[in-house]
Amino acid sequence: MNETQYTDEFKLCVVDHPQEVDVIQDADGNMYTVAAPQKPLLAVDHRNEDLQQWLSEKDLLFWESNVLSKDPANPADLRDTLFLTFPKPANADKAKLVVHGCTTLWGSQMLRRMTEIRGDQLENWYAGLNNAAQKEMLNAWNKREQIYKLQVYIWAANTWAHRGEIMGGGPFIAEERVVPLDLADIEGDTLKIRVSPPTGFWQLNSFAVDYSQDVPFEFHDISASSATGHDGVDLRSVLESTDANYYVMPEVGQRAYLTFPVPPPKLNSERTVFAKVSGYYDMHLNASGKPKSEIVHRILSEPGYVTKFALQEYFKWRSDQLEKAEK
Repeated sequence: MNETQYTDEFKLCVVDHPQEVDVIQDADGNMYTVAAPQKPLLAVDHRNEDLQQWLSEKDLLFWESNVLSKDPANPADLRDTLFLTFPKPANADKAKLVVHGCTTLWGSQMLRRMTEIRGDQLENWYAGLNNAAQKEMLNAWNKREQIYKLQVYIWAANTWAHRGEIMGGGPFIAEERVVPLDLADIEGDTLKIRVSPPTGFWQLNSFAVDYSQDVPFEFHDISASSATGHDGVDLRSVLESTDANYYVMPEVGQRAYLTFPVPPPKLNSERTVFAKVSGYYDMHLNASGKPKSEIVHRILSEPGYVTKFALQEYFKWRSDQLEKAEK
């Protein structure tokens, strides 16, 4: 990507667990064992269209918004709503919702566009993100718009109750995450879940629910035995911990090479390996001139406007591409 990558820590987390379970993380890196994930009994959208083929299996069939059928001027077209129904044991008061999906490539492009429109005030905005009040405002905006954090609701006591969120990742690799759910106030033998992804920002592959108790497992953080940057520098001390000592890659194509020792296998166990990475990136932007203040204000203050703006930008881009193809 056209950005500068800053990598702070890079280790492997090696997990040895019973063969009959999988180990999956939540958005905060907490690990859960999943033994018996159950597919949805029903998966439909707000038009009552059957979505089982898209959302029941971890496969190559991803649900996405039908963007070409949407009208940016129609508020009803700015969001899809998906309803999922799962079986629920009568005594279950907790569940693990297992979601496989990610944000779209267009969502990544919109992050760039929404940042560029700040023009010559971009650096001031970046600096303001370190302010606690600004962070709180941004988190509230993320929760409201659900562009990169999709909110999860369950049907409880005759209303839709907020119970968690699906962290956006991707767009090039879909990730599987657990969303822990509190079911203490859910009666009956079904669990109903609702998510409302904004149009064009999410691609979702599968949903499942697991009611099993977590079982013990062992895990170890493994440091690299060798780590060499694109310039030949030894990076082992740089990548050993989260300490704001970054390995910086400003150019596309730069690489680092890491080698890790393999812990001895544990008898009668299965092994899952996670990359434990911290850092951030700076996009290389053409941010100059006066900021488009009206658009920025509407994105921040007007519910749904960010999706409307994204749809408008998409149709402009698509029209340009079709025009180029005809020449």
